[in-house]
Amino acid sequence: MPRQFSCTLHVGGRTLLGIVVHGSLLLLVSTN
Repeated sequence: MPRQFSCTLHVGGRTLLGIVVHGSLLLLVSTN
């Protein structure tokens, strides 16, 4: 169970990071 939770946390963290990076890139493009 702890392993599954760790994996879920890792995937969730990567997804969140991807959303933040994608959002900041969109903001950069819309500004320019």
